[in-house]
Amino acid sequence: MTIIEDDLVPPVDVDEIRLAWKLAEDEMKNSGGGLGAVYYEGGPPPSPFKPSTNRLAIRHRLLMLGVLLDMAKQLPEQMPAILRENPVPDVIFQTIADIPMSYAATSKVNRGWSFDPEEFYRRIGVT
Repeated sequence: MTIIEDDLVPPVDVDEIRLAWKLAEDEMKNSGGGLGAVYYEGGPPPSPFKPSTNRLAIRHRLLMLGVLLDMAKQLPEQMPAILRENPVPDVIFQTIADIPMSYAATSKVNRGWSFDPEEFYRRIGVT
């Protein structure tokens, strides 16, 4: 179990965030579009992640990526076009993997985001 010692989400390996995204996409395709509880006969399969992977950090960063991409679909006139590209561009994965982020999304400075959206846009090349 990962213990949160402070509010900061540690950076993660970009390859692991890509892997987590692919696993989530595959699960959504296989389950008819939604994520839910999965029953594995004989127990869950072995983890595809390295033993040292901070799964809590992966989960939080993946959640933020999902929110961004969903907002880009729902509000196309307000979000950069790069967030609607399919497949997700590498610069998006790299940015979400290491942008400074906190577990709490209550900051008024970041308008409810757990990271600085202006820094995110700068890193992906949106001005």
